[in-house]
Amino acid sequence: FFCYSSLLAFLTPFAAESGLAQPASFFFVVYAVATFVTRPFTGKLFDRKGDRVVMVPAFVAFIVGMGLLATVYRPAAMLIAAALLGFGVGTVQSCGLAMAVRVTSDARLSVANATFYMLLDVGVGVGPILLGIVAPLIGYANLYLCMAVVGALALALFLVVAKTEKGAR
Repeated sequence: FFCYSSLLAFLTPFAAESGLAQPASFFFVVYAVATFVTRPFTGKLFDRKGDRVVMVPAFVAFIVGMGLLATVYRPAAMLIAAALLGFGVGTVQSCGLAMAVRVTSDARLSVANATFYMLLDVGVGVGPILLGIVAPLIGYANLYLCMAVVGALALALFLVVAKTEKGAR
């Protein structure tokens, strides 16, 4: 969600700088539709097939979406990036929470839920402050490329953690 904060804080100036202000006005609409459409399917798939089947494609969609956004110069490409990011972030959020509570005892479910959302909020809150220092130095396009790299690191970390996770309460 640190990476997601870069969209919230810097999409408008990035789009203006790139000459894509008009399609950017639809970015979060497409993002929300992609999240809304994919969540029911990813949730059921997560329950039936496990976390890797859902989380790996979600992380990949996020990485590709950020990379595409960084290099976008056509309106359609910006909206494709929005759809990829909506699927990626929406799936990581919902399935990440499911993973967190799945490995938690019943007595600590509220603590796991609160911790998950607290850290989500910290990422969204602190991200623009830290990225706001970096963005003027490297530019918005490079910032989004860096967020794709952070997404790849998050995928690698997920693969390590998911390998060691037991999956039972």
